[in-house]
Amino acid sequence: PFTPTVCTFFDHLITKEVLTKDDNFRDYLNTKTKWEEVMIGDPCLADVKKGEIIQLQRRGFFICDQPYQPMSVHTGQPAPCVLHSIPDGHTKVKATAGSKAKQSADVATLSKGGSSRQKQDKVKGSSDKAAPVASAAAPAASGP
Repeated sequence: PFTPTVCTFFDHLITKEVLTKDDNFRDYLNTKTKWEEVMIGDPCLADVKKGEIIQLQRRGFFICDQPYQPMSVHTGQPAPCVLHSIPDGHTKVKATAGSKAKQSADVATLSKGGSSRQKQDKVKGSSDKAAPVASAAAPAASGP
């Protein structure tokens, strides 16, 4: 059985990096500094204890604020595992489908009638022959 989980994310209180003397801080207050995502987690999340730091794949690191509680006799509902996000120091959203610079270069090259591969070859100073592409998959990580 999967574990009901609530992941809590936090954002900065002030949206401007540096406030000057002339800035009114109320103009730069962030209105949405906390949001929650309700998720269904792996069964192993039921064993996480309060204060433990875990990593959710492709989500980041989280600290357990409230461990999972099975169905209560009083309410008839389980208490979900509550996890708080630990900031990693990055301020930009991670790219998922490639970098914006590469995508804009592809669009610019295609609009000129060439392919992005030809442009990359010319930039590197190589010939027009395409280099062989290896399609080997990365070894799968074995886990418990």
